[in-house]
Amino acid sequence: MIVRRYFGQTEEEALQKARQELGPDCVVFLSKKRPEKGGIELIVAAEGEPDLFEEGRRSKPAASAEPTEIAAETSPKASRRKLQKTDAPINRKPSLSSSSSSTTGRWIETIRREIARSAYSAEAPTLSAPRSTPSQWLERRLEEVLEAQEVAPEVRAQILENLRRLAPKGQGSATALLARALHGVVPVGRPEVQSAPVWVFVGPSGVGKTTTLAKLAARLSGTLSRRVGLLSLDVYRAGAQEQLAAYARILNLPFRVAYSPAEVQKAVEELSNCDHLLVDTPGCNPRDAEAILRLRQELRPLPRRETFLILSATTRLGDLWSAATGFYDFPVTQLILTKVDETALLGTAVTFVAQSRLPIAYCATGPELPDDLETVSLQYLAHLLLRAPDVRYA
Repeated sequence: MIVRRYFGQTEEEALQKARQELGPDCVVFLSKKRPEKGGIELIVAAEGEPDLFEEGRRSKPAASAEPTEIAAETSPKASRRKLQKTDAPINRKPSLSSSSSSTTGRWIETIRREIARSAYSAEAPTLSAPRSTPSQWLERRLEEVLEAQEVAPEVRAQILENLRRLAPKGQGSATALLARALHGVVPVGRPEVQSAPVWVFVGPSGVGKTTTLAKLAARLSGTLSRRVGLLSLDVYRAGAQEQLAAYARILNLPFRVAYSPAEVQKAVEELSNCDHLLVDTPGCNPRDAEAILRLRQELRPLPRRETFLILSATTRLGDLWSAATGFYDFPVTQLILTKVDETALLGTAVTFVAQSRLPIAYCATGPELPDDLETVSLQYLAHLLLRAPDVRYA
C-alpha cells in the first residue's frame, strides 16, 4: 500500500492533488489543520506497491531534476558536481540500493507513526507494511480501536458490518467513516430542534444534574435566544436550591421551587410564557422504589415533557442498565452523559446506548459553564472513540 501526505489551502484542494496522483479510490486516513504549511494536511493511502524512487524523492527537498541515485547527494550543487565527474549516461531508474530502501522505509514509517499518534492518541507504534486494500487496513485499525474502547462484541460487529458496506464506496477520514458506520447502531437525539417545552432532568445522586441543567439554560437563553424558566424539585439535598437560584440570578432567568404536585402545577402556570421550562430533581437511587414513585408523583402535573436521564460516563455497564431500569417508567426519552473528560474509555457508554436504543443528546466535558457541554453527533462520538488508549498494531 502507498501512503503519502498532501497539503492544500482547503481539504478539497489537498484531496484533488491526492486523487490526481493516487487515483479516485484513495482513502484519507488523517486530516488536520497545518497553518504553518498554508492550510490543511491530508495523509492518504492507495492500493499498490510503493514506488521507491517517488517515495524517496518525497521524503526530502528535491535535489536535482534528474538524480542518478536516491540519497546519494542531497543538494543541487552536489548533484551537478557528480554529473560533471562521469560520462556515463544518466540512469533515470535508480538502483534500489540499501540506502534508498532505508530512506524510503524510514519515511513511510514516520508517516504511519504520525497517523497512529494523531488518530488514536497512543504511543508511536510499529506498523508492518500491509498487504491489503486501504479499506481492509482501515477496518482492522478501527476494529482494534473499538476493542480497546471496550465496545461490546455484538455492537462492534454491527459497526464493522456498516463499515464494510461504506468503506469501498466512500472517501474521507477515519473519523468520518466511523461516524457513518455508527449510523443506525447508536441513536442520537436532537432536543433543541424538536422536543416538548418542559425538560425534566433525572438520575442518580452525584452525576451533575444541576450543573448540566444550568449549562443548557445558558445555551438556550444565550446562544439560541429562547425564553427559559427554571424549576427545582430538589428540596432534600443541602444547598441544591441555592445553587440553582444562583445560576438563575447570573443568567437573569425566572426561578421557582416546588414542594408538592400542586406547587409544581402553580409554577408551570406562572412560567407558561417560557419557551422551555427546565426542571431539576433530587438524585434518586434507582433501586429505591419508594423514592422513584414519589418523584413520579411530583412530576404528574407535567404530562408533556422531555425526560433526560443523566448518567456518568465512568459508570459500569451493569450500573448503567440498573439506572435505566429504575427510571424507565417516567418515561425517559433521552440520555445525557457527564464526566466524559474523566475517562478515555467511551465504549461502555456507546454499548449501553446501542443496546438500550436510548438516544444520547449531550455530553458534559467539564465544570465550566456553559462551555463544557457538547451536542452529540455521530461525528463527535467517532472522535471520542478514536481517543482509545493503548492501541497497538501488529
